[in-house]
Order: sequence, then structure tokens, then C-alpha cells
Amino acid sequence: HFKKDKWENIIEVWEKDIYSLLWSNLEYMLGYANDDIIIDEGKDIANNIGLESGPIQIKDTLNDFWRSKFNHYIDRLNGYLFDWIKHINTKGIKPQSRKLYNNDDDFFINFNYTPVLETVYNIDYTQILHIHGGVPPYCDIAPFIGHNNSEIIKKYNNLSKKALDEFDEGLSSIYRELSYYYDKLLKDSASFIRTFNSFFDKLANVDEIFIYGHSLNEIDMPYFEKIKSIVSDAAKWNIYYFKESDKDRFYEAMKSIGVVNCTLNASFSFWES
Repeated sequence: HFKKDKWENIIEVWEKDIYSLLWSNLEYMLGYANDDIIIDEGKDIANNIGLESGPIQIKDTLNDFWRSKFNHYIDRLNGYLFDWIKHINTKGIKPQSRKLYNNDDDFFINFNYTPVLETVYNIDYTQILHIHGGVPPYCDIAPFIGHNNSEIIKKYNNLSKKALDEFDEGLSSIYRELSYYYDKLLKDSASFIRTFNSFFDKLANVDEIFIYGHSLNEIDMPYFEKIKSIVSDAAKWNIYYFKESDKDRFYEAMKSIGVVNCTLNASFSFWES
């Protein structure tokens, strides 16, 4: 951007681009890899293995190749996430909200992996659910990043079977490993909800919900839908937005799960209280 924009436009362009690459979009895009490139590369590899029989009797060879390639990537992705979270130092941060500090009345669902609630706001761990994992000693479940595109798993499972029926073991293997990749990085919200069902049950008497710092992306909406099913219909929902342009989208997201009693607020109003 520096080469094509004037200095006064650099910050504006940078902020726009960074906002488009937020965590919610990163996780979403994990469910939409560059499949065409992967498939084309896979075909080239399969066709150049050098077997006289062509793309038959090579399934095991290709499976080993793809599995080492995809396993390596998937394992390192969540490993890097864990290392990153471990090195985030929250102990020097000062509390920004009186509403949160030493709060022993409320329950908290933390989506961002960090122990800010414990280390900065002095909230007891029994009140907090790290829904997608965190770091010890605050959470004993490793952090997990993923997408929610379950349909693409079915798609490549079916394509793999069809290719095998047509005696194209190379293409079948490629499709099989794409399915494996998507399956390994699937953020199965239903499974997480079942795992932490006892915590969600504690929310039965909650009469007010605050959502702060969340993009309300479609990947995590099942959790809010679960909360909606537990709390009273009279419960008040307070959603805080960072950018004015988020207001309509946030309202529609809440409406999609049946929440009508909600108030949208600018984020700074939360921290001032």
C-alpha cells in the first residue's frame, strides 16, 4: 500500500485491511482452503509417481504422503496457537472496568483463550468457562482453532468414494485427505456444548447477558443459541460493538437465534461502568 497510496491514506487502508482479517475471518477461511490448487498439485504428484499401472495401486503410497503433509500442518497450527497464548503476559494489565473487578456474582464464557479474567479481574476460576480451551493452570484443555464448514467434509468423502468406484485411486486419495484436513479442523460446537453442559446449566437463573469483544461470527452462534435456550425469555441481552458498522449485523445475528430483547452499545460505555 505504501507504493500506491499517499501517506495520509496509509493508516486508513491498514485499519481496513486488519479489520477484514480478524480472528473470525481467519477461522472461517480455514473451512475454505484453496482446494483447486491442492487438487491440481495432488494430481500432478499422483500422475508422476511413475507407476506403469497409472493411478491404481497407489492409494497407500499417496495416503502416507498426504497424511504426513496435512498432519504436520494441522498439528503445528494448534501448537503455534498454544505457544502464542502461553507467552501473552496479562499480569501487568490494569483493570479497565469496575463492573468486572472482583466480580463474584456472575458467570463468564471466555472465547479468547487468555486468563485475563483470572489475572486482571481476580475472578474465581469456578465462574469461568474457557469454551475453546486455554493455558494451564487456568484451563486444562489446550486451545483450539477451527471452522464450522461440516458440509465440505461430506462433499469430499463422497467424491473420494466416487473416484474409488471409478478406479482412480490417486484422485480418491486426494479427496480423502482434503476431507481429513477439514474434519481435523472442524470446530464442533455441539460437542463443546455437551462437554460443558454442566456449566451451561448454571445459567438457568441468569437475567442479564453481556457480550463484549465478540464478532458474533456464525461459527460461535450455536453457543449463544444454547444460552438463549436456557435463560428466561425475559432476560436482557446487552451487546457491545467496536465499530458503528457492526450494529446492524449484530442485531441480525441476535435476531437469527430469537433474541429480541437486546440493546446494542458502543464498547467504551462498557469499560466506563
